[in-house]
Amino acid sequence: MDKTRQPNNIGFLRLVFASGVILTHAHEQWGQAPAGRDLLQTMTGNGLTVAALCVDAFFLISGYLIVQSMHHSRDIGSYFVKRVLRIFPGFLVAFLLSALLVPLLYGLAPDLGQIWRIAILQRPEPFAIGATIVEPNSPMWTISYEFRCYVLVALLAAFGQLERRTMLLKATAIVFALFCFCNIPAVYWRVEQFRFLPLVDMTLGAPYPALRFLSAFGFGGCAYLYRAELQAVSSRFCIIAGIIALAALFYRPIAQPAAMLGGGLLLYWAAFRANFGPLQRINDRFDISYGTYLYGYPLGIVWSFAALPFPIYVGATLLSAWAMGALSWMLIERPAQRWKSRLDGKAPALPA
Repeated sequence: MDKTRQPNNIGFLRLVFASGVILTHAHEQWGQAPAGRDLLQTMTGNGLTVAALCVDAFFLISGYLIVQSMHHSRDIGSYFVKRVLRIFPGFLVAFLLSALLVPLLYGLAPDLGQIWRIAILQRPEPFAIGATIVEPNSPMWTISYEFRCYVLVALLAAFGQLERRTMLLKATAIVFALFCFCNIPAVYWRVEQFRFLPLVDMTLGAPYPALRFLSAFGFGGCAYLYRAELQAVSSRFCIIAGIIALAALFYRPIAQPAAMLGGGLLLYWAAFRANFGPLQRINDRFDISYGTYLYGYPLGIVWSFAALPFPIYVGATLLSAWAMGALSWMLIERPAQRWKSRLDGKAPALPA
């Protein structure tokens, strides 16, 4: 039996990463945390946040699961419908709630003219309160990049390239090398600010995050294609790789690339091989991680009006985000999942 096909710690890890994103933004939203910095920024002093690493981890896991989902799908059409059903319903509701309700907190009328942004998975547009720019739901910007990766998997499958794992690993390595080049300080500031023409930007996204997320997602997909070889890597080697990645966090140009490689290896060990005991059952069949990610930021805005001490503010934001994640799962995502299950003769071995 292929052990990598057995559910393990994926659900628990995704909830941890979604919560990590909330913790980073809590420092910004509360407005009085030390220098507005999260723990990682304070430790390293180089601007890298816990949220950035958590989002990279999401893409590493997603690459594995989405390539697996393509392999388990009846055809490309059923795969694509499943992906739309997984990502769009929850996004639609969270977008509307963020775009319509957050401005009301500041006494502004909602801008209904931006509803079209839902179709291309863009976050609600920010608005100005005096000299302050307010983001209704900042983390939503990553969802469009996730969906672009879904489309890429469908295209690779359509042209019969998804089985060519050596070619895909080489292609991912090239993209990753470009991402590493873009992290050289003299290059980073130019590439990070660069934008394509609007139509190209809408299709491909901005260059820096596109290279970043495609690298992480590509490594995740290759991890699935090379899952037997990955299973043979010793636990000690995975842990050592993770420790090296942790040390690399203190030097910004190599921090994220090292996290993708060494941290990614540790992540797959933790996801599919480590024994987390009862923690494995957290967020396993009742997956609140997507809703937690979608609602954490706007709920942080809501709680910022209560003038709470920072620890209580963080706790309130986390608990309410988990609660909204549960409601999103029960009322929106799980009903959509039932439609997904009808598209194939059997359900995927891992939640996708």
